Amino acid sequence: MATDSEVSLSRPCIVDVGVLGAGTMGSRIAAHLANAGCRVILLDRVTDGAAAGTEETRNAIANAGLQSLRKSRPPAIFDESLLRQIEIGNFVDDLPRLNRCDWIIEAVTENIVVKRELLGRVEQYRRDDAIVSTNTSGISVKAIAEEFPESFRSHWLGVHFFNPPRYMKLVELIPTPDTSSETLETIASFCEVNLGKTVVRAKDTPNFIGNRIGIFNLLNAVRLTLEQGLRIEDVDLMTGTLIGWPKSGTFRLADMIGLDVLDSIAKNFQQQAGAALDEMNDCGLPDVCQRMIANGWLGDKSKQGFYRKTKKNPGEGGSGNGNILEVVDLPQLEYVTLTQSKQEKSHSRSLGDRLRLLALEPGLSEIEIKEHKFLWRLLSDLWLYCAAHLHEIAGSVVDVDRAMKAGFNWELGPFEMWDAAGVAQTVARMKKEGRPIPESVEKLIGHSRSSNQPGWYGADAEDQSGCTFYDPQTDDFRTRTASASDLSIRTLQRLRGTVIETRDASLIDMGDGIGCIEFHSKMNSLSEISLQLVQDVLKTRNGSSGSFDGFVIVNDGAAFSVGANLAQLLEHIEGRDFLWIERYITLFQSMNSSIRHSPRPVIAAPFGLALGGGAEIVLHSTGVQAHAELHMGLVETNVGLIPAGGGCRMLLLNALSESSAASMTWDPESSLALKRYFDITATGQVSSSAIHARRLGLLPSSAGISMNRDRLAADAKLRAVHLTQEPYAPPALSRNIPAPGSGQLADLNSSTRSMREGGHISEHDEKVYRSLAHVLCGGEISAGSPINEQYVLDLEREAFLSLCAEPKTKERIDYTLKTGKPLKN
Repeated sequence: MATDSEVSLSRPCIVDVGVLGAGTMGSRIAAHLANAGCRVILLDRVTDGAAAGTEETRNAIANAGLQSLRKSRPPAIFDESLLRQIEIGNFVDDLPRLNRCDWIIEAVTENIVVKRELLGRVEQYRRDDAIVSTNTSGISVKAIAEEFPESFRSHWLGVHFFNPPRYMKLVELIPTPDTSSETLETIASFCEVNLGKTVVRAKDTPNFIGNRIGIFNLLNAVRLTLEQGLRIEDVDLMTGTLIGWPKSGTFRLADMIGLDVLDSIAKNFQQQAGAALDEMNDCGLPDVCQRMIANGWLGDKSKQGFYRKTKKNPGEGGSGNGNILEVVDLPQLEYVTLTQSKQEKSHSRSLGDRLRLLALEPGLSEIEIKEHKFLWRLLSDLWLYCAAHLHEIAGSVVDVDRAMKAGFNWELGPFEMWDAAGVAQTVARMKKEGRPIPESVEKLIGHSRSSNQPGWYGADAEDQSGCTFYDPQTDDFRTRTASASDLSIRTLQRLRGTVIETRDASLIDMGDGIGCIEFHSKMNSLSEISLQLVQDVLKTRNGSSGSFDGFVIVNDGAAFSVGANLAQLLEHIEGRDFLWIERYITLFQSMNSSIRHSPRPVIAAPFGLALGGGAEIVLHSTGVQAHAELHMGLVETNVGLIPAGGGCRMLLLNALSESSAASMTWDPESSLALKRYFDITATGQVSSSAIHARRLGLLPSSAGISMNRDRLAADAKLRAVHLTQEPYAPPALSRNIPAPGSGQLADLNSSTRSMREGGHISEHDEKVYRSLAHVLCGGEISAGSPINEQYVLDLEREAFLSLCAEPKTKERIDYTLKTGKPLKN
């Protein structure tokens, strides 16, 4: 099992897990459990006709599930080495092995008879304290186990993962009346802390919360598209980022899910709901979609659904990869070429402002009127549906909103969207249109008049630490308090204030003597302002920043930091202002030296993208508490540059530290380490996870890993507090570093030349790679010659400035800024 430093600061309550069913969901649940450090037994049926076969043939189905993880895209596993934690077997030979499991997860076919029969056999081997759950998305959790003994039922619940389990944050917990509170709390804590999930408790109703609302909304969008005669591609634009939903929109999402899966979910709901169906509930796939299913047009899995790609005819004009994207023209059910006339709009107004416009009558162009009509009906139907079924499916509006944000990647949940649009204004319009208003909404409107609370949430709706919300059952506002480990920077600012604030970075008091250095520029690129603030804070012994015993570098953004501000750099390259560039790099190096040699420990908490200069900050930090989903790399070569914020210095020192000799020397191990660092830096390799970053050597072996992004700041603060409770001394400035020298430089250059002669890199790549090798090896000097840290920093800065003067470097930076992709010129 993984140690504290490997996964999280919290010890796991679950170590061994059995997963029953090695299909898409079962195998990927097993993979994510392995990501969390669990030992997993993955079981499935014995292969048909293999009753007397070998162990290999009898386990073929489970093995196929395991092997599928090696090629799954996006990757289901943090690092392929973790697959060793998954054992396989079958339901005939290996059920006794489940007696060691703390948790057994059933993920077989959606058939209650099959589930009951298998669980009945499992019960013979289950430990008395082992928890058992089902991953069903539609069958009643209570009904599956209602005939089982009380000791089983008290350890039984629904745990519904969303697909793919590694990436989708939502886990719905569905307790039954017999589920013990200890069982529920154990799984809730494990899913939140060790699996990194947003845990929402749902009621035992068909499709629970996420799919109940999400599939209703998707199918309603399809119905409205047909009813209003709209084009598929236009609806996908309207139901994307315009309203805070993923850019896939409606029909691309349907293709990803699969029309057959959507049809199955809709039919299952109609069957399970029975007499409870109402006009809004009864929203199955339209006839035209049933015809698509009959044609085998199921979506991505069949390579055609609402969209498909076809080859261009010979001689047809245009550029690209030879494919034409086509879209179904409903209801004719014919594919037509997708026009590119309408592109996704950049939204000048905030999402709240855009939603508020929906409460108004349309009054502009015919196109805007059509868009307004569609979105108004789609969202008002969604809001009324959620309000009408709120307490049937969930405990509160908070649960519904959290489920839709975590399960469908919505920016705002439906009740949050309704508040943004204005509850009173939208309800007034609904009444004007003669729409029936649920009792819960009428009660909210009445309460709002007397309490001066205008919506479902109080004024603290955006506070991650807790919020007040309206509960129609009590006709009053309640308070939801989040876990103490959920610590957002916004909450810290509200509770403790900002100590120092600049345009691009701030210092915030985290409490317990720890200061938080927060970047808040676009993608947290590092401007002179950011660099100067970090340096000033760490060097100041008196005043506001001197009161802290340690620091954490973290923020609430989508990226830790993408490094230098390339747009600003390009501006100075074009102006030939190399004095500014030299000052900037000198400041960058000085800041990172301040981090490395700070007498007060500095913990980096990287997440998302930590690229270029962002990765260099991590390399210089005292300690690291990383989010599991970390994409970290020194990617400067992609824009024709090399790491120059001290990154090469740290790679050199880290390689030297891998020596097995008693003193620092370049033995074969450290030389191989330097070659590895050269390779990953020259090719701009980016980690696929924090565990992968650690294997690459970009994170130290001592780095902690938080599975839950919401807990990252709190985990990093705890690590910083631990360091301040013991005497701390920063690493001494290295004054006698043995240079790798000309011999290793010749080896690296030889490798570069081979890549160039093999056509794998361009002429400019070769120039950049040679510059990188020159710095890492300390230049053309004898192996073992003593050099110091400043010598390496000077080489970095000189190489960076030289490459900035190259026209092809300028071309690369310009291309990357325009396209977001690297240029190999």
